[in-house]
Amino acid sequence: MDKRLLVLILSSLLLSGCWDELLFKDVTIVPLAGMEGGDDDVHMTFAFPVFDGNQIKFSTSKGKGNSMKEAQMNANYSTKEALNLSKMEVLLVSEEMARDNLYQYLDNVYRAPRNRLQSYMALVEGDIQTYFNPSGDLQGEVSNYYTELLLTGKIYTYFPPANLQRAGTLLLENTQDLALPYLRIDEEGLPQLVGVGLFSGKDFTGYVLERREAMLATLLSGEKGKFTRFSYKLENDEKENELTFDVLKVKDNWDILNDRIIIRMKLKATMEAFPDYHHNTQAVEKQLSEKLTKDFNDVVGKMQEAKSDMIGLGRKVQAFHPEIWNRGRWQDTFSELPITVEAELTFRDLGILE
Repeated sequence: MDKRLLVLILSSLLLSGCWDELLFKDVTIVPLAGMEGGDDDVHMTFAFPVFDGNQIKFSTSKGKGNSMKEAQMNANYSTKEALNLSKMEVLLVSEEMARDNLYQYLDNVYRAPRNRLQSYMALVEGDIQTYFNPSGDLQGEVSNYYTELLLTGKIYTYFPPANLQRAGTLLLENTQDLALPYLRIDEEGLPQLVGVGLFSGKDFTGYVLERREAMLATLLSGEKGKFTRFSYKLENDEKENELTFDVLKVKDNWDILNDRIIIRMKLKATMEAFPDYHHNTQAVEKQLSEKLTKDFNDVVGKMQEAKSDMIGLGRKVQAFHPEIWNRGRWQDTFSELPITVEAELTFRDLGILE
């Protein structure tokens, strides 16, 4: 046989195409999904774009079943094309569903090879339907609103990374607990990020760290975002002044000695706004260090009360202190350990008037 013909025949075998080819014209891409219910009664809501003349609008479809997958299949009956989650950007979960083994509902979507593991996840307070049709003015499409809201929260250190991959990993982890952004409808009818919900094992505890507490906990976990901005009221010359500063760098050191854990936090910051700082910068740093120390310890106390180790202390204990780790379930041990945080803040930049 002619060598050229043989090469042509063999080459043609490599042109058979991809086994997992997916044509978007055959499916409906879902950027936003929400789930609620539980106990073999899972309710799913999907938001997806549709063409209305020359405009793109968002429509919703609902389904229920014994699992997330069955609910999705049943929702297909009310859409023109099969719903596809491979490009999902945000998954909302009702806090009631998250209280009882959240992983059992996420298992299918977490393991599906085509699904996007970087999809944001968030807990919502109340009826999940109100988050798909809020009464307030979103000034845009509902899917884009949540994507931008959670992206902003990540950038400003309001919560540690909160995507499907991290959630699936930590829900199966026994050395660190999951923390998810927590959303609530405000007085104007708009969904707002109010803090993070704490998990203990696979269950949502019902404890929510408010925004400042969530930022402090995120710093403790070593997951600082691009910006970390705080405001405190300080006493200066027998009057109170508001000081705003941005944390530039954090260096932590954890000591575990004689069953006592000391976390030393050194923060470098830049001063954003404070009219009387030039009187005594060292006094300002001292006041802020004391306030941050108190707030850090209050946050750790709240995490211990919830039996939620969102900062990953268990990983270091398991690796280097088996005598503590082997006492029993880590969340129980974590809640009983004496943990102290010592914070020290110094300003690296005081602005143009330095």
